[in-house]
Parts: sequence; structure tokens; C-alpha cells
Amino acid sequence: KFDPNTVAIPDWTQLDVTSVKNVFIPHCMIHIDDETGNTQKVETHTSQEIEMLRMSFASGVDTTQFPGAVRFRGSDQEDLTLWLSGKLTNTELQLKTGMKKPFVLVYGYGRHESQVELGQSQWIYTLLDGTEDQMEDVQAKENEDFPKRLNKEPDMRLHLSRKVRNGRIANTEESITKEFKRIYSRRDASTRGRVVQAVMVECGTLRRTLKSRVLS
Repeated sequence: KFDPNTVAIPDWTQLDVTSVKNVFIPHCMIHIDDETGNTQKVETHTSQEIEMLRMSFASGVDTTQFPGAVRFRGSDQEDLTLWLSGKLTNTELQLKTGMKKPFVLVYGYGRHESQVELGQSQWIYTLLDGTEDQMEDVQAKENEDFPKRLNKEPDMRLHLSRKVRNGRIANTEESITKEFKRIYSRRDASTRGRVVQAVMVECGTLRRTLKSRVLS
């Protein structure tokens, strides 16, 4: 066991999410749903991808790589604060929250599974603080920034279409394009064009006229 503070921690401030700290968390205290939890992936990890991750972990810990991330799902942040300071044990946190699994996995599904296969009972996770909507943005952005499994265009369409349908962004070409640039900032114009158009078709977005495009 080593100091989790020596492991790289991601900066999600551009998405208004705080990386609180890296911390060891038992796997049995993390709620994981690979079918519905990772809402930004159309396809989940393959067995070959899990094996590649398992082999990479077996060769040693790379402290320059970001770990998976979780968020606290208890209703009282004071419970979390006490636990982080060592004033509550794992069992006491479970009793205080009434949850056997007071944390939920945000990203790192493949990394979690590979650690379990290696026989690890706990591992380092980055504790995140933010809203559910912000966590979905982090899930989408995380796949872009780090070479775990890049988003495919259907993944981007899925995320942006959901934001339109839920009213989190306006159903306009301008808003969809702006959100694409904010989350998928490294993607080129051709990818952006295809994804934005696909979202507009799926969501029935009204297209701007040529005159409005010129004026804008």
C-alpha cells in the first residue's frame, strides 16, 4: 500500500467539478453498474480490453496515470468529511449513510474490473464533487483526454442528444455546437459537423437559415 497523494489527480474545473482528493476505497463500498452507470458509452468494455488493462496493472503502478473516480452518494456531506479525516471507519460510514455502498463509480469501469481480477480488495479512486449532470460531462470528457477507450461518434451523439432532451442545453444548432466544442475540444471540424448534424436530426432541431447564419 502506498500514498494515494503520489498518484496524479485530474483537473475537471473546466466542467465545474472538483477533484477532492485521491483515496483508497474498498471495492465492496462502490456501487457499480456497467450497463447503465456509464451512460456515455454505447458499447461497454470488451474482454480483450479488460485483459490489456489487467496486464498493465500487473506490471506495476504508474503514478502519472489518473485512477478511476467516484462520487459520494450519501445525503450528509459531514459524514464524508469525518470519513476522509479518519474520524469514521468504513463500517461507521456505511452505518451513518445506511448504505453498504456509499460511493458510486463515475468512470474507470475497465480499471475497476481489472483490479478485481488481480485480487485487489481496494484501490485508489479520485473523489469528485459535482452534480449528476456535471458527472455525465466528466464521463464524456474523460474518454477524450485519456487513452483508455476513446469516444466514438455514437457516444458523442448519445450524450449531446440526452442533454437536449433533458433540457440541459437548448435545442438549437448553436447550443449543440457550443456544447460539443466544450466537451470534445480536441475533435476536428469534420467530426463536429457529423455529430452535430446527427444530434439535430435525432432531436428535431430547427436549422438556421442562410440569412441567419450570415448575420450571426
